[in-house]
Amino acid sequence: MERFESIRQLITDQAIKVMAVTILSFLFAFIISPIAIRTLRKLNFGKQIRQEGDTPIFTSLHKKKEGTPTMGGVIIWGTVLGISTVFLLIDKLSAGQSHFLNFINRSETYLPLAALLVAGTLGLLDDILGIFRIGPFGGGLKIKHKLVTYTILGLLGASWFYFMLQ
Repeated sequence: MERFESIRQLITDQAIKVMAVTILSFLFAFIISPIAIRTLRKLNFGKQIRQEGDTPIFTSLHKKKEGTPTMGGVIIWGTVLGISTVFLLIDKLSAGQSHFLNFINRSETYLPLAALLVAGTLGLLDDILGIFRIGPFGGGLKIKHKLVTYTILGLLGASWFYFMLQ
């Protein structure tokens, strides 16, 4: 019975940790979003819709999206990575006294954060290329390149879980 209680307490602690980080991330993103949107609009970092080509239906359906601020993933992924890093630094600087909120303490957390960083960077690169109309069809990465990158990322992640975490 004592073992059951310790497992239950561990699960409760983990749930509290996840909820605390989720709430802090939401609040930070909620506060920073209007500032980021204003900045993106001021820099004219809006969605570019190609005008030429043989896709008149696509162009007409997406015309209303033109000028919509892009790179919103920076808020989402930056918040997660930033808060994770802050909690890690607080834990290290306090010599383990603030260990409760630090969830970058196991090899199981490195993979999702690395995947998040790679996928977020790929999305940011795609958005930047789209804004400046660099690349095929009016800007951005080809879908083929995105699929290859995500496939490699998925295979690396699966290999990590299979070989490293057995």
